[in-house]
Amino acid sequence: MLAALALGWMRMLTLAEWWALGTIPWLGLAITGRVDAAVVVAVVAVPTGFLLQQLARFHLEVVERAFDHPKRPALTLIRSRWGGDRGCSAEAAYRIYEVTLYQRGDWSEARAHIHRCWHWVVTLRAATFATVLAIASMVWASFATMSGEDSMEPTWVVSLAAALTALALWRKGEHTKKLLHEFDCAWILAHWPAYEAVAMSVLERGETTPQIPAEEKW
Repeated sequence: MLAALALGWMRMLTLAEWWALGTIPWLGLAITGRVDAAVVVAVVAVPTGFLLQQLARFHLEVVERAFDHPKRPALTLIRSRWGGDRGCSAEAAYRIYEVTLYQRGDWSEARAHIHRCWHWVVTLRAATFATVLAIASMVWASFATMSGEDSMEPTWVVSLAAALTALALWRKGEHTKKLLHEFDCAWILAHWPAYEAVAMSVLERGETTPQIPAEEKW
C-alpha cells in the first residue's frame, strides 16, 4: 500500500516537473495572445517538458558522455589508484565504478544521493533550454504583434532578465555536477578496498557486464 502510494506520488511529481518545464517556453506566446493559455496548460506543457528533459539527458549522456567519459574524475581516480600498467582502461574503470556502486545493499543512500544530483543537473539544464526558448518566442511574438507606435523596450528588459536567469540555472547545474564529482571521488577513496576487489574481478577474471538491478537504475 505504502509502496503504491509512494510510486503514485513520484509519478505526480514527474508530471508536475514536466508541466513546469514545458510551460516556460510558451509563456511569451501565451502572454502576447499568440497561443491560448488554457491550451498550453492542458495540452502542450507536459509533452514539451518531457522533450526538454530528454534533450537535456541526451546532451549529458550522449554529447557530453558524462557517465563514461575517460576524463570523468571518478574514472580517472580508479585508473590512477589501480594503475594504468595493469590494463585498466576507461571502459574497465566505468565497469568497476558501476559494479561496485550497485552491488552493495548498504550503499542505497549514496546511490540515491548520486541519482538526485544527476537528476538536478538534467532538470536545471532543461530549465535553461526552456528559458532560452522562452526568450526567443517572446521576442518573435513581440515583433509579430508590434505596431508602428509600439516600443520594444519592455521586451528587451524581460529578455535580459530571462537571459540572466538562464545563465544562473546553467551555472547552478554545473556547480551541482562539480560537487557530485567531488562526492564520487571522496566515496571511492573512503571505500577503496571494495573498488579494488571488484577491479580484480573485472580485470583478472574477465567479467565485463555490470549486474545492475533494474529498480536501481537512474
